[in-house]
Order: sequence, then C-alpha cells, then structure tokens
Amino acid sequence: MVSLLCKELHQHKLEQFEGKTVGGVKVPESGIIAALHLKVLDNKNHPGVLAFFRSNGEEDGKDGYSASVSSYMTMFADYDLG
Repeated sequence: MVSLLCKELHQHKLEQFEGKTVGGVKVPESGIIAALHLKVLDNKNHPGVLAFFRSNGEEDGKDGYSASVSSYMTMFADYDLG
C-alpha cells in the first residue's frame, strides 16, 4: 500500500511540497503519504490532497471522522517509511 501511495506522490509531483510549510503545516513525505491514504488526491465534491496544496492549505478536506488533510500530515510527520 505504501509503495502505491509513493508512486502516486511522484506521479502527481507532490514531492515539490516536501519540506515546505503549507497552510501553517510543515509537509513531510510521510505526511503526504498519510494524507493520500486518508483523502486521496481530489474528488469533485470532496477536496483532497491536491486541493490542500493548490489552495495553500485553505481547502483542508476531512474524512468521515472529521480528520483533515493537515491533521494527518502533522500526525504522521515523523513516521518512518522504511
């Protein structure tokens, strides 16, 4: 699963955000992977990871449990992807 999400990260050039601060959140690779797992890239009705980056964090989509893209990036900031 992680390798698939890493592939998606590179396919959509999301590594350009790694190490930057977006919407007040420091963006680590592990945080992007976690957010992709949570919210996927984007959906017409439900903003996801791409919307978060494109809007500089203004669109911070949430899952069904109210966990946001930014909260997952923060929560998994130091996760070892091995």
